[in-house]
Amino acid sequence: MEACFRNIQGWYLLLFLSASGVFCVSIRYSVPEEKKSGSLVANVLKDLKLRAEELSSRRAQLVSKGNKQYFRLDTRSGDLLINDKVDREALCDQAEPCLLLSEIVLRSPLELYSIEMEVEDVNDNAPNFPKNMFELEIPENVPMNTQFSLESAQDEDLGQNSIQNYTLSPNEYFRLGVESNPDGSKLVDLILEKPLDREKEPHFGLTLMAVDGGTPRRTGTVQIKVNVLDINDNSPQFTQSEYKVKLKENSPQGTLVSKVEARDLDFGSNAEITYSFHRVSGKIHSLFHLNQDTGEITIMGEIDYEKETSYDMNIKATDGGVFLDAVRSWWKLRMKMTTPQKCQLYLLPAS
Repeated sequence: MEACFRNIQGWYLLLFLSASGVFCVSIRYSVPEEKKSGSLVANVLKDLKLRAEELSSRRAQLVSKGNKQYFRLDTRSGDLLINDKVDREALCDQAEPCLLLSEIVLRSPLELYSIEMEVEDVNDNAPNFPKNMFELEIPENVPMNTQFSLESAQDEDLGQNSIQNYTLSPNEYFRLGVESNPDGSKLVDLILEKPLDREKEPHFGLTLMAVDGGTPRRTGTVQIKVNVLDINDNSPQFTQSEYKVKLKENSPQGTLVSKVEARDLDFGSNAEITYSFHRVSGKIHSLFHLNQDTGEITIMGEIDYEKETSYDMNIKATDGGVFLDAVRSWWKLRMKMTTPQKCQLYLLPAS
């Protein structure tokens, strides 16, 4: 326990309460998320250094600092119990630690105990891919060891409970390449191991599986449809090598954030470019809308500076012709320095 004065505002009041013998101490407990209502968290008598009858005689009360009372205090036994099931992802998203704050108030004499409840992650979410199927169009003369990037799965759990690996169904043409980012997330690519022959096999299917590290392990799968086609000579190229965007928080829905533009030297359908998000989180999909025809990025959700001061996203340009390098050309906000296209989106506080 460490001394604190969390809810005592103002120096004069602080001095008054200290002189009157009122103390505030902090106690931290931990509880796994998703436990049922009525489950025991801890018994507070030892930490409060009280007997059970003193809780009733001193009119002990547990007061939540949030809008919802997730815990309750049994003043007869000193047990701290779950009042309402806690969902860590709904409360804290990816933030760590996830803390719920409350106070035990004792009267006669007055004492305050600050309770910090750390909500621990459990493996209650399975990996989830953004689509039910990935479709690849690959020319038959693509060189060996060519890599084809795939959309990563998302897992709302943290640490070991999040995605640890990917597996690919047995096949004679492709193997997986998995790369880990510094933040622990993983990027996955298909790597060509055997030349494609459209005359022998014009299309075939694969199954990609994402596996987390929880107990028990949870998995998510997606089907990959491969169509073997002819080549496309030119890939789309973005008109700028660097983008920098600033945006005020609380900007209304429909506000234009930026417009990306790529050009293709081919003609006809080979030069018809569409834009799409590439390897972005579910949060980006919920906050921003990308017009696949114009490249305009607009606000779709609530932008809050206090929650996030910048956003990362990839935008991919794909032409309408047969595929060679089109999907290898993308625009990225705050990407690695090795990527030609770079853009930084910063949020400004609302004025």
